[in-house]
Amino acid sequence: MANILINFRLTAGYVTDGAGQTYVLGEVYPVTRGGWTFGWDTNRSGDARDRNNTTYDVRIAGINQNNADTAIFRVDLPSTGGYRVGLALGDINAQTNIQAVIKDNTTTKLTIGPTTISSENYIDALGTIYTDQTWPGSNQLSAELTFATTTFFLELTGSAGCIAHLRVQSVDAGPARLIFRNANA
Repeated sequence: MANILINFRLTAGYVTDGAGQTYVLGEVYPVTRGGWTFGWDTNRSGDARDRNNTTYDVRIAGINQNNADTAIFRVDLPSTGGYRVGLALGDINAQTNIQAVIKDNTTTKLTIGPTTISSENYIDALGTIYTDQTWPGSNQLSAELTFATTTFFLELTGSAGCIAHLRVQSVDAGPARLIFRNANA
Protein backbone atom coordinates (compact mmCIF):
# COMPACT_ATOMS: atom_id res chain seq x y z
CA MET A 1 0.00 0.00 0.00
CA ALA A 2 1.45 3.37 -1.04
CA ASN A 3 1.47 6.09 1.62
CA ILE A 4 2.83 9.59 1.58
CA LEU A 5 2.93 11.62 4.78
CA ILE A 6 4.19 15.16 4.23
CA ASN A 7 4.90 17.71 6.97
CA PHE A 8 5.15 21.34 5.86
CA ARG A 9 7.67 23.68 7.52
CA LEU A 10 10.62 26.05 6.99
CA THR A 11 13.63 24.07 8.26
CA ALA A 12 14.46 20.44 7.46
CA GLY A 13 15.91 19.63 10.90
CA TYR A 14 13.42 21.61 12.97
CA VAL A 15 11.76 18.37 14.14
CA THR A 16 12.36 14.69 13.50
CA ASP A 17 9.74 13.29 11.16
CA GLY A 18 8.04 10.05 12.11
CA ALA A 19 8.48 6.77 10.26
CA GLY A 20 7.43 7.04 6.63
CA GLN A 21 7.10 10.84 6.82
CA THR A 22 8.95 13.48 4.84
CA TYR A 23 8.88 17.27 4.71
CA VAL A 24 8.31 20.23 2.38
CA LEU A 25 10.15 23.53 2.76
CA GLY A 26 8.21 25.47 0.13
CA GLU A 27 10.20 23.92 -2.73
CA VAL A 28 9.16 24.02 -6.38
CA TYR A 29 7.99 20.84 -8.13
CA PRO A 30 9.69 18.41 -8.84
CA VAL A 31 11.32 17.48 -5.52
CA THR A 32 11.90 13.79 -4.83
CA ARG A 33 12.19 12.83 -1.19
CA GLY A 34 11.08 9.75 0.69
CA GLY A 35 10.40 7.97 -2.61
CA TRP A 36 7.80 10.54 -3.73
CA THR A 37 7.89 13.43 -6.19
CA PHE A 38 6.07 16.59 -5.15
CA GLY A 39 6.34 20.38 -4.85
CA TRP A 40 4.71 23.78 -5.25
CA ASP A 41 3.89 25.56 -8.53
CA THR A 42 6.22 28.42 -7.54
CA ASN A 43 8.86 28.90 -4.88
CA ARG A 44 6.98 29.10 -1.59
CA SER A 45 10.01 29.02 0.72
CA GLY A 46 9.23 32.61 1.72
CA ASP A 47 5.83 31.36 2.87
CA ALA A 48 7.18 28.46 4.97
CA ARG A 49 7.25 28.72 8.76
CA ASP A 50 8.43 26.69 11.75
CA ARG A 51 5.96 26.96 14.61
CA ASN A 52 6.56 26.63 18.33
CA ASN A 53 4.24 23.67 18.77
CA THR A 54 6.66 20.74 18.67
CA THR A 55 5.36 19.46 22.01
CA TYR A 56 2.10 18.31 20.38
CA ASP A 57 2.90 16.56 17.10
CA VAL A 58 5.69 16.89 14.51
CA ARG A 59 3.10 16.79 11.71
CA ILE A 60 1.84 20.25 12.73
CA ALA A 61 5.18 21.75 13.78
CA GLY A 62 5.25 24.04 10.75
CA ILE A 63 3.29 25.36 7.80
CA ASN A 64 3.47 26.45 4.20
CA GLN A 65 1.01 29.19 3.33
CA ASN A 66 -0.22 31.32 0.50
CA ASN A 67 -0.69 35.06 0.62
CA ALA A 68 -3.86 36.10 -1.26
CA ASP A 69 -3.03 34.11 -4.38
CA THR A 70 -3.58 30.50 -5.38
CA ALA A 71 -0.85 28.12 -4.27
CA ILE A 72 -0.82 24.74 -6.02
CA PHE A 73 0.89 21.72 -4.46
CA ARG A 74 1.45 18.69 -6.67
CA VAL A 75 2.09 15.04 -5.80
CA ASP A 76 2.86 12.36 -8.40
CA LEU A 77 0.83 9.29 -7.47
CA PRO A 78 2.24 5.82 -8.22
CA SER A 79 -0.93 4.76 -10.06
CA THR A 80 -4.50 5.71 -10.76
CA GLY A 81 -7.19 4.50 -8.41
CA GLY A 82 -8.57 5.10 -4.95
CA TYR A 83 -6.75 7.17 -2.32
CA ARG A 84 -7.59 8.31 1.19
CA VAL A 85 -6.61 11.93 1.76
CA GLY A 86 -6.03 13.40 5.22
CA LEU A 87 -5.11 17.00 6.00
CA ALA A 88 -4.24 19.53 8.64
CA LEU A 89 -5.09 22.96 7.24
CA GLY A 90 -4.45 25.83 9.65
CA ASP A 91 -1.84 27.58 11.76
CA ILE A 92 -1.17 27.41 15.48
CA ASN A 93 -0.12 31.09 15.54
CA ALA A 94 -2.77 32.83 13.46
CA GLN A 95 -6.35 32.88 12.29
CA THR A 96 -6.52 31.43 8.78
CA ASN A 97 -8.94 31.65 5.90
CA ILE A 98 -9.14 28.14 4.51
CA GLN A 99 -10.28 27.26 1.04
CA ALA A 100 -8.75 24.18 -0.51
CA VAL A 101 -9.55 22.21 -3.63
CA ILE A 102 -8.15 18.77 -4.45
CA LYS A 103 -7.99 17.95 -8.15
CA ASP A 104 -7.07 15.11 -10.45
CA ASN A 105 -5.53 17.23 -13.22
CA THR A 106 -8.45 19.61 -13.85
CA THR A 107 -11.27 17.57 -12.30
CA THR A 108 -12.29 18.75 -8.84
CA LYS A 109 -12.43 15.84 -6.37
CA LEU A 110 -12.94 17.69 -3.07
CA THR A 111 -13.55 21.24 -1.86
CA ILE A 112 -12.93 22.35 1.72
CA GLY A 113 -14.22 25.74 2.84
CA PRO A 114 -14.22 28.59 2.48
CA THR A 115 -14.10 28.92 6.23
CA THR A 116 -12.18 30.95 8.77
CA ILE A 117 -10.61 29.12 11.69
CA SER A 118 -8.96 30.63 14.71
CA SER A 119 -5.35 30.12 15.73
CA GLU A 120 -4.50 26.78 17.33
CA ASN A 121 -7.07 25.04 15.10
CA TYR A 122 -6.83 22.75 12.09
CA ILE A 123 -9.44 21.54 9.62
CA ASP A 124 -9.27 18.06 8.12
CA ALA A 125 -10.28 16.69 4.71
CA LEU A 126 -13.86 16.15 5.89
CA GLY A 127 -14.21 19.74 7.10
CA THR A 128 -13.98 18.93 10.81
CA ILE A 129 -12.14 21.47 12.96
CA TYR A 130 -9.81 20.29 15.75
CA THR A 131 -7.52 22.10 18.17
CA ASP A 132 -3.77 21.64 17.93
CA GLN A 133 -4.03 19.32 20.94
CA THR A 134 -6.90 17.17 19.60
CA TRP A 135 -5.98 16.97 15.89
CA PRO A 136 -3.20 14.34 16.29
CA GLY A 137 -5.49 11.77 17.89
CA SER A 138 -8.66 12.66 16.00
CA ASN A 139 -7.61 13.04 12.37
CA GLN A 140 -7.92 9.41 11.37
CA LEU A 141 -10.91 10.22 9.17
CA SER A 142 -10.07 10.99 5.58
CA ALA A 143 -11.79 11.63 2.29
CA GLU A 144 -11.72 8.68 -0.12
CA LEU A 145 -11.17 9.93 -3.66
CA THR A 146 -10.68 8.20 -7.02
CA PHE A 147 -7.98 9.50 -9.36
CA ALA A 148 -8.16 8.76 -13.10
CA THR A 149 -4.62 10.11 -13.53
CA THR A 150 -1.46 10.00 -11.45
CA THR A 151 -1.51 13.75 -10.76
CA PHE A 152 -2.76 15.00 -7.38
CA PHE A 153 -3.19 18.76 -7.02
CA LEU A 154 -4.03 20.64 -3.82
CA GLU A 155 -4.96 24.28 -4.42
CA LEU A 156 -4.95 26.70 -1.50
CA THR A 157 -6.83 29.91 -2.28
CA GLY A 158 -7.72 33.00 -0.31
CA SER A 159 -5.59 35.02 2.05
CA ALA A 160 -3.46 33.27 4.64
CA GLY A 161 -4.45 29.71 3.72
CA CYS A 162 -2.07 27.29 5.46
CA ILE A 163 -1.22 23.62 5.31
CA ALA A 164 0.67 21.76 8.02
CA HIS A 165 0.23 18.11 6.98
CA LEU A 166 -0.90 16.02 4.01
CA ARG A 167 -1.52 12.27 4.00
CA VAL A 168 -2.25 10.37 0.80
CA GLN A 169 -2.80 6.64 1.21
CA SER A 170 -3.75 4.21 -1.53
CA VAL A 171 -6.88 2.22 -0.92
CA ASP A 172 -6.03 -1.44 -0.57
CA ALA A 173 -8.17 -2.95 -3.29
CA GLY A 174 -7.25 -6.55 -2.53
CA PRO A 175 -9.65 -9.37 -3.30
CA ALA A 176 -12.86 -9.61 -1.33
CA ARG A 177 -12.66 -12.12 1.49
CA LEU A 178 -15.49 -14.12 2.98
CA ILE A 179 -15.25 -15.00 6.64
CA PHE A 180 -17.10 -18.10 7.77
CA ARG A 181 -17.89 -18.64 11.42
CA ASN A 182 -18.93 -21.89 12.97
CA ALA A 183 -22.38 -21.28 14.38
CA ASN A 184 -21.89 -24.11 16.88
CA ALA A 185 -18.64 -22.77 18.34
